[in-house]
Amino acid sequence: MSDTESPAPSSADATPSSRRAYIAWLLLLILVAALGAGAWLAYPLVQQFLDRQEALQQSLASLSDELRNEMMERQKLTAELRQLRDDSDRNQRFITERLDAQQNRLAEISSTDHSDWKLAEAEYLLKLAHQRVLMEKSPRNAIALMQEADRILRDLDDSNVFPLRDALAQDLTALKLAGSVDTEGLYLRLGALNQEVDALPLQQRFKARPQDKSASGDEQLSSFQRFWQRFSRYFRVESQREKPIPHLDADSAAYLAQNLRLHFEQAQLALLRGQPDIYKQSLKDAQSLIDKYYPVSETKVALERELEALQQATITVDLPDITHSLDMLHSYIARKHKLAEGSEAQ
Repeated sequence: MSDTESPAPSSADATPSSRRAYIAWLLLLILVAALGAGAWLAYPLVQQFLDRQEALQQSLASLSDELRNEMMERQKLTAELRQLRDDSDRNQRFITERLDAQQNRLAEISSTDHSDWKLAEAEYLLKLAHQRVLMEKSPRNAIALMQEADRILRDLDDSNVFPLRDALAQDLTALKLAGSVDTEGLYLRLGALNQEVDALPLQQRFKARPQDKSASGDEQLSSFQRFWQRFSRYFRVESQREKPIPHLDADSAAYLAQNLRLHFEQAQLALLRGQPDIYKQSLKDAQSLIDKYYPVSETKVALERELEALQQATITVDLPDITHSLDMLHSYIARKHKLAEGSEAQ
């Protein structure tokens, strides 16, 4: 054997190398199996989370479209409210002008006797009652004015006014039997609901589970159990026995509250305009939004109970024509003046 020839490796040196390779491959297989098992267990939870996230995004997109449409409707309703306010101011000026003209007319009549003054006062009260019925759509104030006119006719102690009082009694009875609507009360109740929108609690977002800080408890768990405990903090499985409530961010919650206020304002406008179909539909839409986007709470239950009561309320009544007594009073005054002019001519 020459000096440059290297010695051959012995069997004792090859055995430790093959053993280390075998252990490395075994550890690698165990690691791959653990990762596969973890992925298999986590896949349903991840898929459920993604499905809920997609459903929430679709719900928010639908809500955004509805809110944009409602904003346009709100602008339209605002213009109608402004027009209604202008009409109310115009009617108020008209009534004020009529009152001033009536007062001027009464001031110009200086040669009339006591009964003429009382008849003019009764005529003014009946005209005012007729205007209240037409403008307010409520018999309450008109009944008080007509009763005062009847008291004036009674104090005249004149048998010739008996037919007038009979016609006035018929108009009063018809007006009392027609019923009344508390428009102011219903309007204020809707305004109170509008102010309670911000008090409705929204669905809270998920919170991470509190971490168990007990060192002795962690020591008793296996490595896989500790891994699963940490991993499960980021997921939450809820029962679907109840209807799921979307989780809204701050902007969506603000849009939702604004949409609710729009429905309440639309119901107020329909109440003032005597439109029962629009009134009830607005309240139903508001109740649907509350039921869909707000979780169960005492405030929600109380608000829904008030909405149901408002939907059952009557906002319009068919008021009778009360001009019969006014026409008879006009005819009586005209005949009396004609007789007075004839007696002066003689």
